[in-house]
Amino acid sequence: ETLTMEISMISGEIHSCEVRKTDRVKELKAKVADMTQIPEMCQLFSCGDAALGDSKVIAECAESNCMIFASLAVSLAPVWKALSNGRHPDAVWNPAAKALHALAKDDFQRDVSNFLYGCNQKTGDLQSAACCLVELM
Repeated sequence: ETLTMEISMISGEIHSCEVRKTDRVKELKAKVADMTQIPEMCQLFSCGDAALGDSKVIAECAESNCMIFASLAVSLAPVWKALSNGRHPDAVWNPAAKALHALAKDDFQRDVSNFLYGCNQKTGDLQSAACCLVELM
């Protein structure tokens, strides 16, 4: 069984999508990433006053049997956390670097994210790359 989810963004945009009652926020994030190009790791959902973690079952937020209203904010905090904790496997670094690239607003920011991704591929020195990024931004 499915529910319609209406997602309000801080910008005022409203997106709708169908979700299964058994879906978790993690599955919702994948759908929203496809619709909005906002990377999953940067999405923060809330329903009413409650923040929704990735493991939360979406149907638990339903006010009725057919509709859910949620808010979406975009945050770089998970990206900075992933980049600033020193050496990490590519499974942590690559999504963070891709998220920065996806959210870059201009060519300079895209070039910086490409540079950092390249630094990691060549040296594996994530901490130095993250420090460079913080200084440039």
